[in-house]
Amino acid sequence: QAMALLMAGDYRTGWAAYEWRWRTANAKLQPRVFQQPLWLGAEPLSDRTILLHVEQGLGDTLQFSRYIPLLVERGARVILVVPPPLLRLMQESFQGLWRYSVQDAAQESAHAIAQGAAAPTSAAVEVLAAGRPLPDFDYHCPLMSLPLAFATDLTTIPQSHPYLVADPDRAEVWGQRLGPRHRLRVGLVWSGGARPDQPELRLVNERRNLPPSKLEPLATVTADFYSLQKGEPAVGEFKRQLADGWNGPMMNDFTDELNDFADTAALIANLDLVISVDTSTAHLAAAMGKPVWILNRFDTCWRWMLDRRDSPWYPTITLYRQTRPGVWDDVIESVRTDLEALVRANRYVD
Repeated sequence: QAMALLMAGDYRTGWAAYEWRWRTANAKLQPRVFQQPLWLGAEPLSDRTILLHVEQGLGDTLQFSRYIPLLVERGARVILVVPPPLLRLMQESFQGLWRYSVQDAAQESAHAIAQGAAAPTSAAVEVLAAGRPLPDFDYHCPLMSLPLAFATDLTTIPQSHPYLVADPDRAEVWGQRLGPRHRLRVGLVWSGGARPDQPELRLVNERRNLPPSKLEPLATVTADFYSLQKGEPAVGEFKRQLADGWNGPMMNDFTDELNDFADTAALIANLDLVISVDTSTAHLAAAMGKPVWILNRFDTCWRWMLDRRDSPWYPTITLYRQTRPGVWDDVIESVRTDLEALVRANRYVD
């Protein structure tokens, strides 16, 4: 019921129903149990510490980390626990948030405070890798319960873009590596990560992914393509296809050098567009403010809703949805047509 409500855009009712993800008889999620109370928006957070813990996929973590600045605005210190591949990215993205101490401000003169002279006194966000010992905290909240805590509806989705950033020095290194830009630079992802620990998602993965051969029509587009594809079996399948004869676009592939999402973000910072199936790299690029075209399966995820090509979550996303289950040909043809128009509009021609 929650999934249906959220897909229909009834967020106020849908977020409340979504809390049943912890309690259904066949629930795959196991709630983390803490001595500290669960925070769902009622208690004040000024001078309090809240633990945010990841519960689902990497893309979900990237999408809902947008709420962290709102917690800081309420005066909270945030402890964010993430999987190791996200550690550096989150640290670099949120290290600029500072917590303003009310107690220290009180010691400043009223005039200095009015002029904004009182400096921040401590980092507002501490990012830890999952499995590390936790510091003291006052409240906890699963990351995907934050929309409920903030009573999010379609008009109040946090829209501070970009809210994830690449390290500028690392991005500059990639910029020098790629050299002068002569053509539109397009990143490609055709398969989401396999989750062997969640066999119930196998059929969903099969529906959202596409064989790399489906990308062959893009070979006619005058653009520079970059593989952003990570993970098996997709990478191995593509290498076998290259060995057997590849009729798709020529692909620049630096993925062996991308060790985590911070590395991927630095490469994406030098691209013009990312075309991806519904997976974490799409969330990363969109959260960085990059244009993203999502190749969307017919039975779409709730977050992309129905009958729309844009997304209320990311202003730079365009959705290319299957019109028939399992059929990608018309999707790729639409992408090819729009990509050729984009190349012409940007005068990236030989």
